[in-house]
Amino acid sequence: MHTPLVTKIAGIYEAPLNDDDHVKLRFTGCHNAAFYSLSPASLRAVAPFPKLIKEIGDAAYFLGTSFFPGNHSKASRYLRRVERKNPIPLNIRRSVFERDLSTCLVKGTRTPQPARIVPLLVSSLSTKRFKFLFKFGKLFFAKNFQSLLQRRIETLRDSGEQTYNILSLSPDMLQLFDKALVGFKPLYVGATRSGHSVTYYATFSFHILGRNHVNSHQRAMPSDATLYRMQLPCEEWKLTEGEINALDACILHDGKVIRVPCQGRSEAESILALLAFRWTMSSYWFLAGSPGSQRNRKMGSHERCDQYEDWSQYDTQNQDDDPEQNDALVQESGTLAMTSVTNAIEELAGELEQPGTESGS
Repeated sequence: MHTPLVTKIAGIYEAPLNDDDHVKLRFTGCHNAAFYSLSPASLRAVAPFPKLIKEIGDAAYFLGTSFFPGNHSKASRYLRRVERKNPIPLNIRRSVFERDLSTCLVKGTRTPQPARIVPLLVSSLSTKRFKFLFKFGKLFFAKNFQSLLQRRIETLRDSGEQTYNILSLSPDMLQLFDKALVGFKPLYVGATRSGHSVTYYATFSFHILGRNHVNSHQRAMPSDATLYRMQLPCEEWKLTEGEINALDACILHDGKVIRVPCQGRSEAESILALLAFRWTMSSYWFLAGSPGSQRNRKMGSHERCDQYEDWSQYDTQNQDDDPEQNDALVQESGTLAMTSVTNAIEELAGELEQPGTESGS
């Protein structure tokens, strides 16, 4: 059902919008994963709008790169500059380490490092830029959750770093997390009661993602065979020795359920909301074949990306959103690795059970 629709969209994406459009575009593994991840209804809705197709394709790649900039030299350099100017405040670090008992949430080891769920390349975007990049991300979320997520990210941008955006991870786990080789799937808000005191928990699970058989930077031909390769983990991950050793060290933790105590239900929901956004992007990045260092892969087929000499100057080159086009996009769950995301998000508001029990279990 997907392949004919994605094949049609691939042709539209590579075709010039008009006779004056001389920018050469290639439909790569990143674009292929983006559109295969959408529901058939969403694909049919965007098919009549070539400009919207190009915007979604570009937004998908740039949003993924904003979360995982390791394989884009300009984005990586810009992220380092932004992080130097915006270090995690000491009081936030202390609060997070106190919350997480100064241990890695996955491995339980001491001396963890603070890991941002939503990285600075995303939380520091202007409203206009985020609105453009979110053209892709919002296709997987109901409208009420879109509003919640946007408010949380705007708070990070306007009020500074928040504890709900930070997790405690060991140094090797942090590197895997930043490369989309591992991820956290949001589950539910839990709660326990002791007398008149209630403690809320953000509950999520840890998963190894690895890499599939797709080359994200090569031109992709939509087909059932390509779809199969997108979903098939690669046994020979072709990662660096350090990445392989780090993944081997956390195999025993794959599927581990983690409960983070929070100051209240709102903080727990905020953690899960940001994790849902990141899990969506991690799943997309896996389908695109992008996780890891990719030192053995050919780069540079995203011609449009190379024209942005300064990553900070990247902005929408288009007009404001067309309401009629956006209303045409059906807000349904995506397919493949995305299916669990919306279901998890819809269950964020856990119900309080009897004293001493956990909601959602």
